Amino acid sequence: MKKRIDVPSGEVVAGQGDVILNSIADGPCIVIAAYDASRKVGCIAHASFQNGSSQKRFSLSFMRDPDSAIDEMIKDMELLGSDKDHIEVALVSGENLTPEEKNHGLGGQVNSMLGLLKQKNIHCRENKYFDAGSFHISLNVGSGEIFYHQ
Repeated sequence: MKKRIDVPSGEVVAGQGDVILNSIADGPCIVIAAYDASRKVGCIAHASFQNGSSQKRFSLSFMRDPDSAIDEMIKDMELLGSDKDHIEVALVSGENLTPEEKNHGLGGQVNSMLGLLKQKNIHCRENKYFDAGSFHISLNVGSGEIFYHQ
């Protein structure tokens, strides 16, 4: 039986092997689902945005700026034996993008996040962006599969 770990908003949690990481992409956040297939290491990290800024630092515990969320994700995965060069990510947003942003493709916030990942040399999956609405997101660390549920 797989161990399930809930990842609250503003948190970064990594796991290895027979683990499922669960989260929800509600509020002003994008969930980063990261996976290293060679080491079977995965991570879910919440990144918060305010007014489209990816560089803003936050003081509230449930909000984490994208830059520090990505850095902590990399560090936690490396502590479990992952190699940064083998990490690939997918981005999952929910109700945080306005209808106008959704109508203009990925929206400025998602594009900003993609830019940060590129700067840090983190590979994005081919189908890198998912809009989960109000669904929960889970990452099966054993397989790298991302799935949604209520």
